[in-house]
Amino acid sequence: MVMKRLGIRGLRAPFVVTTAALVVACGGDSVGDASGGTAGNGGTAGSGGTAGSGGTAGSGGTAGSGGTAGSGGSSGSAGSSGSAGSSGSSGSAGTGGSPNCPPTPPSEYELCPEGINEAGGCRYDVACQSGTHSFVMECAEWGGWTVQEQPCSNPYDSCPGTTIVCRGGTWGIWGGTNPPPPCPENQPAPSSVCDRWGMGPATCGYPCEDGSGWTVGTCEYYLNPVWVFDGACAGDCSPDEGKLLRAIGEAKSCSKDEDCQIVMTNGCSIATEHCSGAFYVNQDADLSALAALDRAHTECLGSPCNTCLALPPAPACVHGLCAPEGGLPGGR
Repeated sequence: MVMKRLGIRGLRAPFVVTTAALVVACGGDSVGDASGGTAGNGGTAGSGGTAGSGGTAGSGGTAGSGGTAGSGGSSGSAGSSGSAGSSGSSGSAGTGGSPNCPPTPPSEYELCPEGINEAGGCRYDVACQSGTHSFVMECAEWGGWTVQEQPCSNPYDSCPGTTIVCRGGTWGIWGGTNPPPPCPENQPAPSSVCDRWGMGPATCGYPCEDGSGWTVGTCEYYLNPVWVFDGACAGDCSPDEGKLLRAIGEAKSCSKDEDCQIVMTNGCSIATEHCSGAFYVNQDADLSALAALDRAHTECLGSPCNTCLALPPAPACVHGLCAPEGGLPGGR
């Protein structure tokens, strides 16, 4: 068994999950206002004889999307040159808009009722990671819901309880099949374990805990997924860990056991494949580059990490990837 050590072992640094409770604030009022009803027509003149009385005015329309026009006055009774009936009064303006706006922001996969777009859509105030934003939701061409596009400034900002996300400088929703996993409501701690499921990894944005900026993280590494952020917030060493894990992930392929070897690290990553700090890579791996990446991660943390004294299992090629003999826990 070939086993190579890259660095020195020590105490593992603990990690802390930060929380930032954000609640969706929803209000389902329509954007459109209904117009008032039109006035009724005047009554027609009566025939010869004493002048007939004017026609009775029509009543106003019932309030709704728009008041219904009042009916015209009736004609005067027979007489000479009867006067025309007076005109009916106009209907009162309808209140509100479409009564079909859901009380909370709907999912894009829910059926969108007819008349929503004609009424101007449905407006909601929604709590997102960067604060509360106003959105107008309307019917998409395929029959579900969508959100009117508007600019956003914080990459991968998201709104818990909805699928509204800031991508490419624009607020929008996925609106298709196989969406990526939703972002956690509270920011995960850098280098903490993540659950990588669904179509592709989750990429999520959050404000720094001290308010100093905005950070974006992704659930990375397909064997032992961890949250790797961009280092924008103070004390975030996950970018160095991410570089190490990506380099190891690129050196995993194999066709037989002899293609694989063990490389020892300082054990500061929670994704190590053995408590000793061991990773399993192929014979083509650049061990000097891996040592440099491991050293940078350890130096960022500022303290040594803890490892065990047990010997790691022999290397093996498991399902085309270098791994400990017998595979990793969970059948990997």
